[in-house]
Amino acid sequence: MSDINFQGWRRPAVAQSGTLTPLGRLATTVTVGATVHQLDGGTGTASAAVPLELLGPGDIAGLGANAIRTVMPQPGAVGFEERHSPYIELVPAELPWRYTPVGNEPGGGVRPWLVLVVGTEADGELTVLPSGLVTLSPDLMKLYDLSRSSRWAHMQDDGVSPPLARVLSVRPLEKTPAGQVWKWTAVLVPAFNAAGAPAWPQNPGDPVTLPCYHRWSFSTATDLLDFKTMAAALEPQDPAGLGVVDLSYRAQPGHDLAIRGALTTSDPVPAADGAIAPDIAADLALRRAVGSLPLRPPVLGLPTYGDLWVDPKAPVPTWEAELDDDPRRRGVAGLGAWCAVREQDLLLDSARRKWGAILPVAQRVRSLALGLAASSSLWRRRMPVAPERRLLLYGPSLAGMVAEGDHTVLELLTTASRPFSAAFFSGAARRAMRPSTGRRPHGSTLSEVDLVDAANRCPEAPKPPGGLPDGDGAGRVLAEQGRGDGRSFLDLAREGRLQAEGIDNESLVDIAGRVPGPPRHECQPLDIGALVGVLDAAVDPTSDDAPARTRVLGPIEGLEAPLLAPPEPCADIDVPAWRFLRDHAKRWLLPGAEVLQPDHVTGLSTNPVFVDAFLVGLNQQLVGELRWRNVPVRTGCTPVRRFWDLVHPDAGTAHDDIVGIAAWDAGSSLGEHLPADAPSSEFVVVLRTQLFRRYPDTLIYLVHDPAFSDPPPDPTPALRVLPVLVGEVERDLPFFGFPITPAVADEYWVVIEQVPHGYQFGVDDPVAVDPDGGVYAQVKFISPVRVFLSGAALMGSAP
Repeated sequence: MSDINFQGWRRPAVAQSGTLTPLGRLATTVTVGATVHQLDGGTGTASAAVPLELLGPGDIAGLGANAIRTVMPQPGAVGFEERHSPYIELVPAELPWRYTPVGNEPGGGVRPWLVLVVGTEADGELTVLPSGLVTLSPDLMKLYDLSRSSRWAHMQDDGVSPPLARVLSVRPLEKTPAGQVWKWTAVLVPAFNAAGAPAWPQNPGDPVTLPCYHRWSFSTATDLLDFKTMAAALEPQDPAGLGVVDLSYRAQPGHDLAIRGALTTSDPVPAADGAIAPDIAADLALRRAVGSLPLRPPVLGLPTYGDLWVDPKAPVPTWEAELDDDPRRRGVAGLGAWCAVREQDLLLDSARRKWGAILPVAQRVRSLALGLAASSSLWRRRMPVAPERRLLLYGPSLAGMVAEGDHTVLELLTTASRPFSAAFFSGAARRAMRPSTGRRPHGSTLSEVDLVDAANRCPEAPKPPGGLPDGDGAGRVLAEQGRGDGRSFLDLAREGRLQAEGIDNESLVDIAGRVPGPPRHECQPLDIGALVGVLDAAVDPTSDDAPARTRVLGPIEGLEAPLLAPPEPCADIDVPAWRFLRDHAKRWLLPGAEVLQPDHVTGLSTNPVFVDAFLVGLNQQLVGELRWRNVPVRTGCTPVRRFWDLVHPDAGTAHDDIVGIAAWDAGSSLGEHLPADAPSSEFVVVLRTQLFRRYPDTLIYLVHDPAFSDPPPDPTPALRVLPVLVGEVERDLPFFGFPITPAVADEYWVVIEQVPHGYQFGVDDPVAVDPDGGVYAQVKFISPVRVFLSGAALMGSAP
């Protein structure tokens, strides 16, 4: 903020001194000088003092709408901080001092003719009247000593934006009763009356009614702390005790088991990460048995998670064995299935919305497949073999085929350098070529192939009469005989170069004039086979890029091969599943959240193993529910692939947490099924604070600084690592995930930065300050707060 320049006032020199007139205007004089040119060629100077009266506050009826740039706080704002000054910004920059009816003060300040007064209507401090008037109470006016008003206005010029003026309200807003919201009204009024005297005395005894040029309302609450106080109270906390839930296996007591939550610590926990006891595995296998006893109903065991996506004839995949044989993973999968039951209506509505687009797509694909099948059959059975016959078949459509350069194929085939004419491909010519029309000569054996070949022949150059050489040929003959220079016979004859031969010149000119010249353009026959090959590729309905196929399937997204098969829907439900845990099983989202103390911050990690197990159970239950309700779903479909609200750090689009379960490798383990460009786990910052509720636009980001320099580096936007997932366990427990692994978190600063809505200034206090408004603004200016927290301290590896 050091590049911002606050100035106390802006005023023309002519208005910096003068006397007050009875009309409330500033009277001054202006010295006007002139250069006098004399008749004898000499020059002289003359000057005179011209009296001048400047407009005063009594001459102003109101402010234009363009004069007010912005106000702070915004109209209707709730929770404005009492320690800050409301203000109004005005343009042009000299407006607050333009109509001041007094000169500059001895100390250098200038009183503005506008002041901003803030009071409450509820207790009668001010009353807004009709016709643009406002009445101020004596108690309110005592809070605004007009003898100090030169401090309340200043001009700001940062050298980039146009300069502006700002008028502050210096009245403290500490009137709000504890635990209540207090409504305030800000009014912009003149500081001088129509006679040029102060609008109210230093100790007013009666209310004063003044013009009100602008007004707005806002609210404050004393029980809300400011950003600086709340941010400064944040402290790191060791993540020990967070992210893990103790588990007991009732059928085999005495074993230590634990389950990691969706957010967990990166520290190893043997009870959660180690192998399970053999007796637990054996007992669980018995409970999963499926069979029947003689003359008894069938015995149903525990569900087998993941069997919808696994070939029953293939060996059991590693990840499915983990789900079924480990009670910790099975419990998370069951939690996902339970959430799918609880949120079935939401999930089904989302699936139906996706399914609604399948119906028109299916109709278009069916129609396209039928049309391509019919046209492909005709193409294979009825298409002529000879290229010449194919060209005639294409003839009527050549005028509608667009080639390069916005030309049609017919235009390119019938240029001046080609033997074909446009009439050859017309409908009339096509009818004339039919043998049944009777237009061919009797007994003619010409076929369509012969006709195309004949039309594709270039005409021979006409021969001169009497065996005479053509014009150019005569010139070449003469040049070979050493007579002439190779020019045309006609040119040589006209120049009289052939007189030595005894031939009359006029006869030569006459003969040469009747000799035809060469054709104007060189004729190039077409390669019929190559041309037809290009046309076949553009029209062939059996090709993958046939026009009908491209035109119908081009606007449709999400189809899978084979494209012409009836589309089977796989509703991509983009509801982040972590919200189900937040709403129904909060303790599994962040186990031990109660351990995190108020105003403390810790570093955790996402748990991809939990995500995989949870989404398998949720999708298995959801697919069964979809089929039970006759909602079509494709075999192998994974409707929900998002657990977190992940955003791709580069593209800024939604990011899946897993690939489709059908694509999981048989030898892979849980936690290994993230998309290719996603980290194995994200570093997550969890805070127990009201800061983000109080200031929802607060920035939080990482800055890489392995040396942890003191002071920390200036976090320019290019160096910031922004979060890719945001959520909250509770209203005062938000979390932010970043695209780095927890292993390197100790190389980063976690930065929490205030984003103020405009500039902030503190309220007035008894401290003596220079009467210049620019100095006052510099002293009272409040810089945005920025808090740095060590990533190592959040992970528990540093103090």
